[in-house]
Amino acid sequence: MNIIVEEENNLLIDTWNEKSDALSEEDFQNLLLISKKMVEENNVSCVVTDASSFILPMTPELQEWAINAVTIPLLQTTNYSKHAFIMPKEFIANLSIEQLTNDISTATTTSAVSTKYFDNMEEARNWLIN
Repeated sequence: MNIIVEEENNLLIDTWNEKSDALSEEDFQNLLLISKKMVEENNVSCVVTDASSFILPMTPELQEWAINAVTIPLLQTTNYSKHAFIMPKEFIANLSIEQLTNDISTATTTSAVSTKYFDNMEEARNWLIN
């Protein structure tokens, strides 16, 4: 995963590559924690996840961990409010990401993050920045 912070746009961009299929769950969790830390340290409100090459299927347990360890704490302690996903081509991973964001909406008692799915970076950035 590659992570870029655009301070001028209050935006964090994380880009996954096809090597995600070789990640262990622990490695995946560590990458999400790094991303979370960057959101916190840079106080960004918008995140775009380019998951178009994301391959790792997320188990329900991993999805639950991501909600409880990353998303809920960010919603409670930062300005994080919008998240755009550029969706993967791999169907199972696609379902995992959609399931994760649906789970976030039902699991959080704080105001939920506004989430949308896009086919390309330009559309995602336009929605986040405008």
